[in-house]
Amino acid sequence: ASPLAAGLEAAGALAAQERRAGRSPFLVVLTDGRANLARDGRAGREAAEADALAVARRLRAEAHPVLIVDTAPRPQPFARGLAAEAGGRSLVLPQARAETLAAAVRQGMAAR
Repeated sequence: ASPLAAGLEAAGALAAQERRAGRSPFLVVLTDGRANLARDGRAGREAAEADALAVARRLRAEAHPVLIVDTAPRPQPFARGLAAEAGGRSLVLPQARAETLAAAVRQGMAAR
């Protein structure tokens, strides 16, 4: 298990740093769509999901383009909700081919 919110925060910080350097970052987040550790390391889905959604909203407010790639064997509604909160797109990997993922990344990068 890993804290999804902490990973999103780290990605957002890196994106902000890249923006300050004059670049246009595009975040591609691979997740199984199961937030299970809160930012402070406590176990529990409710707190972990709330933390992840709060960070996703911050990414949206900071206008960081995001693609959430759901890597779970079955599509996870939370991954789709996370993408919506971030103002981004979601893609279900087990149902997508490499070409689909590559096209989604290219499209996201072109939209920046």
